[in-house]
Amino acid sequence: MLSMRRRLPISLVVPLVALLCACQAELERVSEVTKLRILGIQADPPEIAPGESTALRILTADPGGEGRRVVGGGIVVPGLFTPSSSPDTSTLPPLFYALPFTDVNDSGVVVFPHHLGMPSYYSDQGAQVPIAPPGEPLVMTAILFVCAGDGFDEDAAYAVMAQISMGGAVEEAGPDAFLEICSEAGADEGITALKSFDVVTCDPENSALACDGEYAQNANPEIESIALAGEPLSQFFGGQCFECDPEDGCREPLALRGYLTPGSFQRYERSLASNLDQTEVVYERTYISWFVTGGTLDEDRSGNGSTADDVAPDDPFDANWIPPFEGGEFTLWAVAHDIRGGVSWNIYRFSAGASQ
Repeated sequence: MLSMRRRLPISLVVPLVALLCACQAELERVSEVTKLRILGIQADPPEIAPGESTALRILTADPGGEGRRVVGGGIVVPGLFTPSSSPDTSTLPPLFYALPFTDVNDSGVVVFPHHLGMPSYYSDQGAQVPIAPPGEPLVMTAILFVCAGDGFDEDAAYAVMAQISMGGAVEEAGPDAFLEICSEAGADEGITALKSFDVVTCDPENSALACDGEYAQNANPEIESIALAGEPLSQFFGGQCFECDPEDGCREPLALRGYLTPGSFQRYERSLASNLDQTEVVYERTYISWFVTGGTLDEDRSGNGSTADDVAPDDPFDANWIPPFEGGEFTLWAVAHDIRGGVSWNIYRFSAGASQ
């Protein structure tokens, strides 16, 4: 179980865990997937209001795991989420959730079985909802764990999580309490990542947002198509083979080209950085992060020609992939992002080799 150690306040957990994750990522190129990785975390929807709910999913990869068990779990902490100044807030429900450990599916995705609901607060004076600074969303942060290994013991993991989450202990837990959950439960290895999502209160009396139809609640961007060397890729289709020279092997870079759906480029209202009391309406920026199990990508992520003032859904997201000389079987992940926390992904499988 948890060993005794000096505890740190929860306000220090997020930056320390983020630092540890950053150090892990620097050991290999971002787009290169050779070991257990978290490639994306999705909240669906990525932005909610009090009284609404969201669902979390984790995209994992374990190319060297040889089919071992991989599970994900986590804890959601309030972050900047604070109730209004109502005198009755001491009796309101805590904004804290423990996410159960759940097995990855055949695509390496952890789908948590329950939605996270944001309660609407009530007091004797009527409805009370959390209020953010003018024009700014409130933030919830999920600290997520992925554990890999056939020896993983769910009961032991739940016992460790219970020690952290019950009786207010989460506010005293240091980063080691989260990072060691996998090893305490007998897993071979484990990794930790963060996911933040916004809780937006559209209240004209307390926010600079106009709440008059200009504000668009964020939705996850969607990938419309991905092509490799001019050939459209199909998700989970393993029969596509890209030919290499019989004598020289695979040397030539193959062009990757992706498009997002037009609806992925949302127009929304945001506060000015120079003056939070004023707003502007802009298009959100988007990009695709690429991940592959072999070869080399010249770009870890790709944007297109869209700007905050103009949207260009017909402009592609481009990169080049050079297969390893000997070819082989590969998995490619395309993970779409927008700057408001929206995430989605597609997974493709194909091969490259000398023609017979």
